Amino acid sequence: MYKDKNCGEVDESAIGSTITVAGWVHRRRDHGNLIFIDLRDRTGLLQVGIQS
Repeated sequence: MYKDKNCGEVDESAIGSTITVAGWVHRRRDHGNLIFIDLRDRTGLLQVGIQS
């Protein structure tokens, strides 16, 4: 699987679409039915929200 973008390249235009990124989990926060993951690579930090 190849990534589409680096974490530092993702902007508001990607909201609601599917992209592929690669990196490591910098931080994970669990807020009940919503989980936030901060994904980091050499270009920056990307916050991902996952609703369970």
